[in-house]
Parts: sequence; C-alpha cells; structure tokens
Amino acid sequence: ESITIKAELFLFSIIIGEIIAFIIFYTINRKDIYFKSINFRPTKNPIPYILGIGFVLIYTMIQIQIPLVREYSFTFNTLKLFSIFAAIVAGIIEETIFRGYLINYFKSKGSYSIIISSLIFSIFHITWNVFGMLGTFILGLIFGYIYFKWNSLFPDIISHALLDSIIEPGMIISFFLI
Repeated sequence: ESITIKAELFLFSIIIGEIIAFIIFYTINRKDIYFKSINFRPTKNPIPYILGIGFVLIYTMIQIQIPLVREYSFTFNTLKLFSIFAAIVAGIIEETIFRGYLINYFKSKGSYSIIISSLIFSIFHITWNVFGMLGTFILGLIFGYIYFKWNSLFPDIISHALLDSIIEPGMIISFFLI
C-alpha cells in the first residue's frame, strides 16, 4: 500500500509539475503559440488515429512483458484514476510542446524537426532510464510523423493519453521498487 501511495503522489507531482512548466513555457513563448498555429484541432481523417492507437497497442504489448506493468495495466483503483488524469494532462501538454511547438519551431529543418523534437522528448523522460528513453524517442518519432503528415495534434494527444493511462501505473510502481 505505501508504494501505491508513493506512486499516487508521484503522479500528482507530475500533474502539478507539467501544468507549472506549461504555464512558464507559455508565458515565455506566448507570442509564438497559438492553438491554430500548432494545429490544435481534430482531423476528420481516421488514418492518423488508427496509426497512433495501433502503435500504442504494439508498444503496450511490449511493455506488459514487465510483470508489474502487466499487473497494473488493467487494474482499476485509485492509482489508475490518478494515472488517467495524469495521462490526459501529459497528453495535452507534452504533445502541445513537443509536437505542436517544437516541430513548428524547427520546421525549417524539414523532417529533421521530428528527430529534434523526439530527442528532446526522450531527454525530458530521462527518469525512465536509457531503455525508457529509447522507447520514448521511438514514440516521439511516430507521434511526430503523424503530426507532421496530418497537421493535427489530436491523434497524438489521444494516443499519448491512452498509452500513459494503460502503462504508467505499473511503470511507476516498477520505478519505486528498483
């Protein structure tokens, strides 16, 4: 039980930290961030949603090979509720910054903007160790491609939130047991 409470507090701190970081980021860059300019809108094309969710399912199948991720992925409890809320916050904030803002910021670099954004995204997730950063880098590449190709943050936000809500509880519990 105490590990679950630590995990819940950790998720709560992530939520607060991401909101504060976004407020600071937005305050510094408010001249450059407009919801329209970062394509914060849905797309009617189903392909980016299918690709994003399909990749999330593949990534989840890999991650649930970790026993605690498997155990906590489909368990509904207070930790899962915190995870779902944190996943929604992270999906919106991280995709807005790492895909919406950074890919547009580096747009002059062409498709390299996806690599740059993914690299920064993986460094931001250094907590998960080198293997976790590699997985996060790959996620960044896929989400970046989807954003770059279809000019909409919504498929990435939904995919990101879905992934985090499934695997985060077990990943965090695993983190506290290491």
